[in-house]
Amino acid sequence: MTTFQKQFRSACVCLDDRAGIGPHHLSIGKTRKLFEIGDTLEAFPSTGYAIGHARLDAESLELRAHAELCGLPVAFGGGAFCIDADRNGRATLVFIHRNRHEFCFVRGEANAGGFAWGPWQSLLATQAHQAAPWAETGPDGTVWCSVLARDGDFRIATISPDGQAVSAPLFEAGEEPWYHSCIQMLPVGADEAVAVGFRGAFPARTELVFKTVGRDLARGPAQTLAPCNVNDQFTFH
Repeated sequence: MTTFQKQFRSACVCLDDRAGIGPHHLSIGKTRKLFEIGDTLEAFPSTGYAIGHARLDAESLELRAHAELCGLPVAFGGGAFCIDADRNGRATLVFIHRNRHEFCFVRGEANAGGFAWGPWQSLLATQAHQAAPWAETGPDGTVWCSVLARDGDFRIATISPDGQAVSAPLFEAGEEPWYHSCIQMLPVGADEAVAVGFRGAFPARTELVFKTVGRDLARGPAQTLAPCNVNDQFTFH
């Protein structure tokens, strides 16, 4: 086993340094906040009730620009948003509204200075507070999303390339819910994705589970993928 420092030997670049703020409030690893477009590394750390945007050279990590996305009423905390982009530089950012009941999204187009962002829109709402948003762009530009409410209400959604969004519950009525953690929506084609999470008696016994999701958000049955030991000090993947 090697340490992080041994695996990644390049010098680090500090994007934010605030006393009393832990990694959960800066850039928690549950949801994507980092990707490359061309020769530029696009990084999006949380800055509290706002989202920072740093642009770095993908090879040297030289900092090119560091700004803040304005006008997004994002909830506090590093896990309150997720972002992904397609190969043409069209980005989709999903976030939990500051009221913590609305799941929202905003589209952006990459340009020489960063991104040109459109207006944000509310995608869906839940009765309980939300957590762990997820978004991943499929091969045709469709964005597959998920979010959970703290009462176990898991929701999934798709955003088409033209910005049309639809949503649905992850589970059928009476179906055994999964553990309340991030649900990863992993597109495996233009018309299908796999929703991956875990269930069981945490922390005594857990297993990775998945179900297929169609473009029309038709859900297949939950199936076991593998045992999942989360009773240690390592983050499961």
